[in-house]
Amino acid sequence: MSIYRCAGPRSLVLLAGLLPLPLLAASAIQPSVTVAEIYTNNVDLAPSGQEEDEWVTRLAPRIELIYEGVGLQATADYTLEALFYANDSDRNEVYNQLNSAALLDLIGKDLQLRGAAVINQVNLAPEQPVSNSNINTTGNRSDATTWNLGPQWHRDVLGNSEIEGYATIGQVNYDARDSQDVDTVSGRFALQSSRKRRPTVGYELAYEYDKVEYELSGDTVVQTAYLQLGYQVNTDLELFVLGGLDNDIEDPTDDSLSEGRWEAGFSTNIGASHMRAAVGHRYFGPTYSFLWELEDFDSTYRISYSEAPTTSDLTAVSEIPTTPATGGGTTPTPPPDSDLARPGNPTRFILRRGDALGSWQLHRTELSVGLFWEERQDQVFASDQLATTADLSNEESYGFDAGLSWEIGAKSVASLTADWRHREYNDLEGAGCDPLDPAPCTPLAADDELTRLIGAIDYTLGLKTGLGFRLGWQRRGGAADGSSDYDELWGSVQLLRKFY
Repeated sequence: MSIYRCAGPRSLVLLAGLLPLPLLAASAIQPSVTVAEIYTNNVDLAPSGQEEDEWVTRLAPRIELIYEGVGLQATADYTLEALFYANDSDRNEVYNQLNSAALLDLIGKDLQLRGAAVINQVNLAPEQPVSNSNINTTGNRSDATTWNLGPQWHRDVLGNSEIEGYATIGQVNYDARDSQDVDTVSGRFALQSSRKRRPTVGYELAYEYDKVEYELSGDTVVQTAYLQLGYQVNTDLELFVLGGLDNDIEDPTDDSLSEGRWEAGFSTNIGASHMRAAVGHRYFGPTYSFLWELEDFDSTYRISYSEAPTTSDLTAVSEIPTTPATGGGTTPTPPPDSDLARPGNPTRFILRRGDALGSWQLHRTELSVGLFWEERQDQVFASDQLATTADLSNEESYGFDAGLSWEIGAKSVASLTADWRHREYNDLEGAGCDPLDPAPCTPLAADDELTRLIGAIDYTLGLKTGLGFRLGWQRRGGAADGSSDYDELWGSVQLLRKFY
């Protein structure tokens, strides 16, 4: 395999993501490079008896750009990851990784143009080996090149009201035969009570629209329209009711707003915490939502539960940040990944998700824990907008992520991370199904457990130089016949050099 990879969409996204470069007269430019040597005893994450060990050299130059000027905010974080395998040069590969966003004022803050471009590598199917690293040559990873662009608006109208919304177009492209590229269209328009004035009786009249157009399987549309009325009991408590219409995502022949919905709940502030809870009914049955979050000086907490119709690609696109993070500070830790996603697969489902996240900063120590439960219910594969569908079994994943770091000296930091998953999923490969059209096939029901542990020590050699050591272990177990179980032990030493 050639070490050089090039694709039209990826090149365009790289160019768009680095467009802030000419504007950096008053910006931060932060180049760096990491060189690492890695040993793994199971480079392919193969079953017992089929392991191959490997030495891998990793060269990763990186540049971070931040621009914040009058009328424009932009960020770009780009890494070129080159991997060289000592025993098998056919595995050598170069990966692009980009995370960028920009926000341009067109008419003050009333009308702005926002855009984002992301390139990363994703796992393609839950039944195949799952890795968070490009080091493992599993054959189950692909580049995902994503971009979106469109206006957003906000303006006070009618004295005590405001309008807000956005309209966005975008694309997601995959370098994998069994993953379909998608075009996306998203929009929202809302007329609502002014949030600045906070009237005793408030309202929100909104329409939301999302369309994912798959390369081969037609469109998936999720849309809703609703009116929410709220009553402000006092400065900290609001009661609300909501009524509206949905389309039934499980019916590939009808995208119309034909299904009623309602919701009732409350929103309150208690000290430094905020809580919102609601119950209701949508076309897929009774619904519940809950959010409680608290941020103190040295700790943060968040508990949430939600239910929504979606697809894997629509969920991934919605998680891309649309506002550049130019203000400094730490990026919020994302919730744990369920490892159930099938990027580029048009399966529609009801996503039920619960999370409990906490982080604490103690004396010279930081601790974070994230628990999650996710279920993908009422799964339907629609083929090219036809009425013929494949009904799939529900999929479920639950587990935790945990991280601990502590300063063990003036120049040293030790850390330990652990995560665990229990998954129940549809095995398309084991049943011989075509991922692009499983309608004539009945997938097998499969379940397993994923466990990962990583210990690290980072030592500061100087103001711009750091040395790091890593030791990691991951395991997949619990499969019915054990044929897809694997273990891997790996270690690495890396040198980081900053040029700013």
